[in-house]
Amino acid sequence: MNFMIRSIFVTASALVVATASIAATVDSLPAFLKGTSYASARSRLIALDWKPAKTPDAQPCGGDSRCIGRPELEACAGTGAANCIFTWRRGGTLIAVSTAGERDPVVSGITCRSGCDQAPTPQAKPADLTAEYCRSPQAAQAVLAQANRERVLQPPLVATQAKFIGYDRIQGTDMCQFSLSTRGGTAYTFAASRRADGALRLQFAD
Repeated sequence: MNFMIRSIFVTASALVVATASIAATVDSLPAFLKGTSYASARSRLIALDWKPAKTPDAQPCGGDSRCIGRPELEACAGTGAANCIFTWRRGGTLIAVSTAGERDPVVSGITCRSGCDQAPTPQAKPADLTAEYCRSPQAAQAVLAQANRERVLQPPLVATQAKFIGYDRIQGTDMCQFSLSTRGGTAYTFAASRRADGALRLQFAD
């Protein structure tokens, strides 16, 4: 292993305490079931619009399988529980995801580094679903986030990409059509309209 354990890696109990104290003030942090693999958590974070964040003092990967293709890696330990820390950013919020395990690391905790006093600014909703808006990256991001929040893909799958495929107005309702793709490449077609509260309504397209 090419990593030296950093001072931020303390005992497992301390990590739990830090996570709990932040969770009490921020209800917008992602949450994962005990034993969730980091690979699964990473896909979920991306689907929820979190972006990999490289901190100034991040250690180089050095060929460790835990960090290859993961620019968000901040540090890994080569001994003990083989802990790692990965950093992610959404809006003004920076979080650190802690993992344990060498071959298939699992999430052991989430702490908030900054922006903890406010939730990330939600994506502004359009006044109406015009054809121009439907073609925009903002619309694709909104549809992708809504699809994963509501788990519209059954059996439960994480959508990784939303691609605009059409716009129509049916019985006075503006409709955007998107193809939602999963990591395996399977695509599903959905129509997006607006609910009375301004949120998107997604349904399988006929």
